[in-house]
Amino acid sequence: MAEKLQGTIDPDVFFREGALRHAAYFGVLNRYAKKSCIPSLLESLIAQHHARGERPFWEDFGYEYAGVMALGYVNWLANEFEKVHIHRVYFMMRDGYIFEQLFERLYPSYESQPIYGSRTMFLLPGMETYDDIRLHITGIHRQGLTPRRCFERLAVEDDELWKAFQETFPHLDDSLQDEAAFAAIDAFMEAHIDRLRAIGQEQRKTILAYFESIGLFDGVCAIVDVGWKGSMLRGIEKLCKMEGRSVAIEGYYLGTHEADFSGLSVHTYGMSQGEPKDVAPNQYLRDTYAVMIIEAMFSAPFPSILGVKRDGTGFQPVYKDEAEGEAICLEATKSILAGCQAFVDDVQEQNLEQAFHVSADEVLFPLEYLTQYSSPREERAIYHLSCYPSPGNDAWRWP
Repeated sequence: MAEKLQGTIDPDVFFREGALRHAAYFGVLNRYAKKSCIPSLLESLIAQHHARGERPFWEDFGYEYAGVMALGYVNWLANEFEKVHIHRVYFMMRDGYIFEQLFERLYPSYESQPIYGSRTMFLLPGMETYDDIRLHITGIHRQGLTPRRCFERLAVEDDELWKAFQETFPHLDDSLQDEAAFAAIDAFMEAHIDRLRAIGQEQRKTILAYFESIGLFDGVCAIVDVGWKGSMLRGIEKLCKMEGRSVAIEGYYLGTHEADFSGLSVHTYGMSQGEPKDVAPNQYLRDTYAVMIIEAMFSAPFPSILGVKRDGTGFQPVYKDEAEGEAICLEATKSILAGCQAFVDDVQEQNLEQAFHVSADEVLFPLEYLTQYSSPREERAIYHLSCYPSPGNDAWRWP
């Protein structure tokens, strides 16, 4: 099959635009080609892609690396849904955005749509005591943390609470230097816990009304995410339980890490709860750098989501203010999606759809290349995408 594809273009173009230009990547592909036809097909598709002319860096990135992983995952999802007769599918925003776009394109008969959520969106609505949120307010990403940023982590607009906080911490932008300073923030939150609970309750009612509006309570459904520990799935189920609502959700992930998944129904394409640990390429799903790459690769062309709000008869997401320079990341995501879509187009044009209904082991090999052999330019570009803060991680890292 690969030989047939290669024969459709000039061999000189193939080696100039393909194998020689991507020697390190193709070296990885050739090792995996012993067990699967996918690497050989990908080599040929990449060669044809580059023979058409120069494309933006991130579009090539989407075509060469993200496309094959996303297509394998999306095909697996459709196969799994068919087995258990699931017809309603929700893709978690933002990490599920590219998967949703491809899934709707390939499987239009399903009732699929986005579902908004983030750690910040579920923070106060899911809080029962301050200990439930303490870690996220003062316990993580402490370097350079200021009182202002601690308050911003609540993602609330409450003039009375903000005024009291300013009066208690007049030096809002001074870094917290010691445990006593962090303890003072915690003490303020504890002292105003009733107000925080009231805000959380209002947010929770809005979120549940939003869930109702998108049909989340209308029988068994699937929620699709990247991974890793089921926090979004558990957050949704907790909010529903707090309001006395039951929901039948099946969670689907590219991979999961070691965590307590008790009470959740979870299905994984690749690594499941950190296993297998030492089998390539699955093992790269537990690699910290690979996880950073995946989360940068599979994002969305809009800012992080802080919550939802009523908008007339419907609901709209509330976005985090765009960080300085973050527009570059949002544009990169658009290009990555364009690359993924171009990859799927080529697969369909060559009638290769069935070839990509394969296990995760056969499509995750780009992670080995990106973590072990990527070029300096690719490394710089990937790190640049991961340097901006987001809900759950407001630490700045400079490219």
